[in-house]
Amino acid sequence: MKSMMRVLSMVLALGAGAALAADAAPTVAQAKSMAMKERSSMMAQVNAIDAQLSAAMKSASAMPGDQAKVLDAQLAELQKQVKALSAQLAKTPTYFDNPAGAAN
Repeated sequence: MKSMMRVLSMVLALGAGAALAADAAPTVAQAKSMAMKERSSMMAQVNAIDAQLSAAMKSASAMPGDQAKVLDAQLAELQKQVKALSAQLAKTPTYFDNPAGAAN
């Protein structure tokens, strides 16, 4: 009788674990979807910033003087950083598909 109760409790525990795992799958899918939307939004913002920087660089290049050259150099550095951010965002994220590999 005791062994039957142990087997029954083990089956119930395994069933509860499977039910919890099944409930977690939609949650992970929702989180992945939200993260992808956020990533897409950030990429759009980075592209808009890059376009504004290009326009500012054209204006700075047309200005005479040493201060304009300094401003142009600063804008070029900023644009370089924005492009690096854009490249990072363009990488395919793997943290939902391979959580253990993403931590490395």
